[in-house]
Amino acid sequence: VTVGNAVFTGIAGSIDEEGMLMLELPDNSVKKISSGDVTILR
Repeated sequence: VTVGNAVFTGIAGSIDEEGMLMLELPDNSVKKISSGDVTILR
């Protein structure tokens, strides 16, 4: 996921009550990501 110039790699978890993607990061923390910031890479 790219947010501005930052790139976050993790596992897409659930969607919270506000529609934010809960991205589980490698350090076991969770980052909330807006759907407009999500890019799928293959």
